[in-house]
Parts: sequence; C-alpha cells; structure tokens
Amino acid sequence: MLFKNQGFYSVAICKKVNSFQGSHFVLLLTLMLFFVSAETSAFKLKPTGTTEEKIVSKLERTDPRWLRNIVNWGINHFTNPVHEDLTNRIWGCEEDLSGELKCASWPRQVAPIIYGVHWNDNPPFGLTKTNNKLCKDVKGTIRLPEQYIKCWFVLFHDAKKNARKKHYNRKNGHALIYRVHFGDMQFLHSMASWKGESMRETKRRIMMWAEFTYKMAIGEIPFTIPVSDVPVAGFATLFKGNGYTARNLFVRSVPRFWKEVPLVAFGSLLHMIEDSFSKSHVDRAYPSGDCEVASGVSKPGRIREFYSYSGQDSSDHGGWDSKEAMQAGLIRPENALTVGRKLKEMFDTNKPWSKVRGYLDQCVYEVDQGDLDEPAGQG
Repeated sequence: MLFKNQGFYSVAICKKVNSFQGSHFVLLLTLMLFFVSAETSAFKLKPTGTTEEKIVSKLERTDPRWLRNIVNWGINHFTNPVHEDLTNRIWGCEEDLSGELKCASWPRQVAPIIYGVHWNDNPPFGLTKTNNKLCKDVKGTIRLPEQYIKCWFVLFHDAKKNARKKHYNRKNGHALIYRVHFGDMQFLHSMASWKGESMRETKRRIMMWAEFTYKMAIGEIPFTIPVSDVPVAGFATLFKGNGYTARNLFVRSVPRFWKEVPLVAFGSLLHMIEDSFSKSHVDRAYPSGDCEVASGVSKPGRIREFYSYSGQDSSDHGGWDSKEAMQAGLIRPENALTVGRKLKEMFDTNKPWSKVRGYLDQCVYEVDQGDLDEPAGQG
C-alpha cells in the first residue's frame, strides 16, 4: 500500500480520547486502529483472520445491534482495500508468489490519487442543521480515521437505518455521508440514486461527475472555482448554496493535498469506474466487440442495470465488493484494471474530455438505447 506512516494516524486517533463518551469507546478505538493498520501497512492488502476475530470477539450480545452491524460492515469494507489494490495495479504493481502486491516504484502523484479513490466512500464533511442533533459539540470536519470518529459512526448508522424510507439529497439538508452512500450521490459508486430512477438519469449523473473530475484533473476546470459555478450541465444543483469551492469539497481541512486537488479528482473518477465492475453495483453483459472510439481496447460488457443500495441486501452488497470478487472479475477480457489503465493513458497524454467522453459513453458505460428509460436500482 501507499501510506506507511501508521504512527501519524494512531496519534491522531488517540488525541480524540477526550471527545468520546459511553462504554463503546475502547471497541471503536480498537476497530479504527485496525482499519488504519490494514490501510497503511506496507504491501499487506488483506488483514489476518486472528486480528479480525479479536475485534469481533469484543462484541457481546448485549451490545446494540447497530454497533455490531457497523463493525461487521467496517471489517468487510475497510479491510478489503479493493480500490487501493486496483489503483496500485493500474500504476503497474504486481502480485508476487506469496500473493502480496509489490511495486517497483511509486510516483509521488499516486498518494493524492489514492486519497481521491477513498473520497467517494469517505469524504471530509461538516454537520448540517438536519444532522447536528446527533453529534453535539462537533463543529469541525468529520472524516475517518482522524476526525470525530464516533460521530462518523453515529451518522453512518442513522443514514443506513433510514435509507429505505428516506431520500437523502441537498434539498433536505443531509450531510455528505448520507448522500454519497445512501442518497442522491450514489452515482459516485456507479449506482442509481434511488430505486426506480431511470437508467438514463443514472448514466447522466455518472457522466456529469466524470466530466467534472476529468476536466479538473487535466486543469480545464480550476479547483478554486465555486462548485455552484462549475461549467458542467446539472452540476450546480448538487451543492447549490453551500459556498464550497471544488478544493473545499475534496480536501476541506486535509492540508497535505491542498495543492493536489486535480489528482484527487482523478482518483474519485477512478473509484466510480472501478465500482462499475462490481456485481453489487452494476449488472453487465459479457464483454464483446471492439471499442470503436478508443484504440487498442475492447468494450467491457454493456450495462443491463444500475443497482441502488436501498434496493438490495447490505450483506450481499459487501460480498461482491470483496478482494476475491474483484480478482475473479479480472478474468474477463475487459475489466476494471484494463479500463483503469486506459483511462490513465488518456490522462497521462492529456487527452481532451471529448475523447474521454466518447470512451466512457460508448464503451465503458454503454447501455442499449431501448433500456435507457427502464428503471434502475431494482437489485
């Protein structure tokens, strides 16, 4: 993996001791240290079973069910670093005989890209009037693993618990964590924003984010621009009135990437595209045919349906997002890795958005015209 300074994150977490209340602090701290260790240990991409068992064993039947569910979700989600694995492979890392990922060298640019890959799942955010009653006295930026950890878990639990009966979006004032996982920004994971959204609308939102992030990555959109002024059709409605700049949106109070927002944006784009090859996000046909608008590659399977989190079982969702499922998907002739490498090639050679749009629209996110008005988010 790319981040080796585990001590920095551990100290950051320990500094939060005084802000925690309640009997579950030790468990949450242990859990977060485990997540950080799994993320930051050099090369090791899969946690050992014994460490996982130690965390699970701390849960008693008297613990609230929401806490047990969040712990199980966290173990599966944060300790199976599929996106980091794929992104490192896109940059040329390979498995050795022991199954560990080895990288000959890591360009400096990859660290902010990995941060951007994380962003879709773990954006830095602040409380809104809708959510501030759940985290009293929290006034700063919330983000795993350094900032207001307990509040993050409380909000995530609340969002997940009510996802099937509420639609989270800008208009009803929910914090970003609600929207990116369970609300109107599920397109960040190549998913429908709600059950029944048309395939056309889901694809429109995906292409909107792709245009924004790619143009920012190549410098066509400055990262100092207010998000309400981003010159991409439909984009302003996502964040209207919040006063963010694109830099605030992506890095907020994470100063180490303050000047590298274009690379963060490219990482966010990679995350969305990688997710489109997960069977819990998208139903694809088997790959067939050449991609006529991009040289040297074939089409991934056309998209038959975009799924929505509220329309599926969360345990099934997590299973398809595992490292094992990712590796099985790489057997296909066109997959998350080959598409990621093609996109990196286009980025490295500063291809204009028009070329990238054609590749994404007609190949990576191809949907049959007759299916565009069909409802998405059913599975």
